[in-house]
Amino acid sequence: MSSALLLSIAKYVKEACTKQPRLCKNAAILARDIAAVCTGLRAAIMVDYMPLSSSTMLGILADVQAQCVDPKQWYSLALLHLDGCLYLVCHDACCSQAAKLSSVDAKTVFINVQTDPCGQPYLGLASDKALKAVTAELDTVCNLITAAESSNNGTCTFVDLDTAVGIPIMPTLSGWLLQYPVVYLAHRATAETLAQLLSDAVLVFHEVQIDGSLIQVLQEQFSRQDKLRSLCAFTIPEGLSAKCNVALQHWQACMRHQRQRSASSCPLSQCNIVSQRLSPHRVQL
Repeated sequence: MSSALLLSIAKYVKEACTKQPRLCKNAAILARDIAAVCTGLRAAIMVDYMPLSSSTMLGILADVQAQCVDPKQWYSLALLHLDGCLYLVCHDACCSQAAKLSSVDAKTVFINVQTDPCGQPYLGLASDKALKAVTAELDTVCNLITAAESSNNGTCTFVDLDTAVGIPIMPTLSGWLLQYPVVYLAHRATAETLAQLLSDAVLVFHEVQIDGSLIQVLQEQFSRQDKLRSLCAFTIPEGLSAKCNVALQHWQACMRHQRQRSASSCPLSQCNIVSQRLSPHRVQL
């Protein structure tokens, strides 16, 4: 992706958000996230930080697509809607990830609510039975995207998951789509308990911070400095860190690979993974 297309993304996002003042505050972050997916720097992004409608997002993507030097790239992009949030995902990457969940190569760790002999809940690694169930649910999401692709006419595929049956609820779907090494496996019956256990736990916060031409373009176009360098972030319960270490190392290797693959279109002068220990605090799923 050339600097011209980075400028185009910033331009179209800025124009769309200017027409809706309530979107202006986080317009620069939206432009960063769209560019990250379009360059392959990220396989998916979640827009939960602004009240963005799917029609506005699809309009922005259509404008960007018109400037894209490789239109074939757009065939694999999908926009998902669930519970008021939008996800822009690379369909091929997500389906490949879903296929690996049930294989010996699977590296993602799923954490859920479990019960000890005394009936007290605690955080633990999901059982094979739970993994089999969530794999089926994630396959359903992939199948819905694939079915919608057949009628997208070369544009970004749109799928409204609010009416879908047999899919994970948002905390689980978000962690998986965003390809985090640790995903919180929640169900409607256990979501509140999971949130409370995470609120009571010491968490290790991992964040990817970047710098480079993308950040420079955004700073020039939006006159914003804060939060732009934070590409993505997630937490891991400190008590389960050792059991998640292999998944974390695999994720770090994947991030390095994504950076190298997107180097020609989105060169970065800095891409660091920063970790810090968080004291117990209120967590909302």
